[in-house]
Order: sequence, then C-alpha cells, then structure tokens
Amino acid sequence: MPIDPTRYRALLPLTALALVLPGCSAEPVVLAEDAIEAAKTCFAAKALVMREGKGEDDPITFDEYMETLEYPYAAAALTEPFDLVNAEKALEGIEAELERVGGLDYEGAVAVCDARFGFAEGGKPALPEGDLDAKLACTAVGALAGAEVEGGSEDHDTQAARYSALADRLATDLDTQPEIIAASEETVETMMEDQLVVALKQGRPQAYLTQCEARFPEG
Repeated sequence: MPIDPTRYRALLPLTALALVLPGCSAEPVVLAEDAIEAAKTCFAAKALVMREGKGEDDPITFDEYMETLEYPYAAAALTEPFDLVNAEKALEGIEAELERVGGLDYEGAVAVCDARFGFAEGGKPALPEGDLDAKLACTAVGALAGAEVEGGSEDHDTQAARYSALADRLATDLDTQPEIIAASEETVETMMEDQLVVALKQGRPQAYLTQCEARFPEG
C-alpha cells in the first residue's frame, strides 16, 4: 500500500512564541506528574529561553519550532493510546502558561524538563538498527518537521521543505519494500506509529533527522 507521510504532518499553533514576557526569577519551576501538563510547562520554559530578547515581529525559526515542540511530541508518545492530538492538548491555554512560567526560573527549568522526559544526554537519539524500521521512523519524524507554520522565518520554510522532501523520498522507497507491499494498510500504519513513538520519546528531533539524512542520503 502507498505510504502517505502527510498523515504525520501535525500543525501545532506556535503564535504564542512571539509573545514578550517578564524576565525570569529565582523561583524554580515545578513540573506536574501528568506528561501533557509537564510538556506544557516545558514548552513555555524552552520558548521563553529561545525567544528572550526577541519581539512579536521576529519570525519563528526552525530551531525554535522543533526544540520547543519536542516536549509536546514526547508527551504524546508517552500517552496511551498514542495520538498526536495529545501534543496539541499540551498547548491548550499556552498563553497563560507562558505568562506564569515567565515569572519563574524558566532558564533553570530546561534541564529539569529534559530529565523529566528522559531525553538523550548530549542530544544523541538512536535510530532503529534495521533499515525498514529506521525508514519508517525517519519518514514520520521528517513529516512532522516538514509541517508549515504561520509566521515562520525563511530559514524555517527552507528547513521544513528539506525534511518534507526527505519524508516523501523515504515513503516512496518504502512503497517498494516487500514487507510494506504485502502488509495491510492498518498494519503499515501501526508499524510506522510504533517507530514514531520510539523516536519522539527520545526528544532531539533535529539530531534524529541529521542521523536520518546521514543514513539515507539522497541519490
């Protein structure tokens, strides 16, 4: 069956990233036990760090897009049953959370957030050993990175197009694999989602995609 990577191109609202909020204080950020609520706080903390000194008219860069969304994506991967809608839930009421966290030690919260979600130390997530599983994972993560974002910078648009092309290229290759040809649509979707979950739990999506490009170069 043909693989449709656009199924994984979830569009999450990032307009809140443009907000200018108060400077941080010494009061620490405390994370909720619930993964989605913790991801909301972590998104806010990372967004504040990355947007510090910037104004509403400064476009959202690709780095800001991916590095802040790693928390909502990880929360979705940790929530059963897996559904990218849970990543969107982590951004509900984000404006209020940005204002709240903006008055706390949001810079110090980033390390706490990374530890809370168990992200790979040093930013080194691991691809699956098998090429089929790795291609499934890279297709799905590439599709997420390829999502268009309103208010994104020229850099963002360029990078998003790059990873969208990666996802499309790998999806085309997957369609020629005997295991995919012989499988049902439901089975293929399960295979891809299983690999996406493993990938998103590790965080560091840009580092993940760098490995994808190195392992599966074009041409």
